[in-house]
Amino acid sequence: MGFFDSFRKKKPDVMLKKPGTKQQEVHITALQKGFSLQFKNKTWVVISVYEYDWGDDFLTVEYKLDCGEDVIYLHVEEDEERVLSTTRKISVKAFGENIQAFVAENEHPPITITYDNKEFFLGEENSGHFRDTDGDTWEEFRSWDYCDETEEFIICIEEWEDDDFEVSFGRVIKESEISRIIQDH
Repeated sequence: MGFFDSFRKKKPDVMLKKPGTKQQEVHITALQKGFSLQFKNKTWVVISVYEYDWGDDFLTVEYKLDCGEDVIYLHVEEDEERVLSTTRKISVKAFGENIQAFVAENEHPPITITYDNKEFFLGEENSGHFRDTDGDTWEEFRSWDYCDETEEFIICIEEWEDDDFEVSFGRVIKESEISRIIQDH
């Protein structure tokens, strides 16, 4: 670090705007319902916040974002380092095979799956609890995380009560891809 570096101000991750006050720095993990942010040249509004409890005091957060024409999910994981990803829900039938039947018969999903002309490999299997932060009810579920060979694109398969399955597809992103996070809604 050079001498003049100490005089430069670091660009804040998040700007929190309170009526009648100046904006102040807030960390990306301080996102809340009603905040907006810039991602992929669109303004997205946080419309829901979800928590995942993986046990052993390990929690992750998911933000449901809406830009008016699309809905995506921003996942924030703080482990040894911060990992961000964005996903969209896709059809369980997108793989050309019956995931529910495969899991019922084998007690786990396939080791590899193909989607969007990419092969994905099973990386992690987890059980946890989920809640919408607007409520106090936790739901139990299992999840299987897949990534492609570049480890950029991801698929998550979730099994909920009553053998209800949800699938999401997305990619790992850099924190720098998100900007102008402010509380304005």
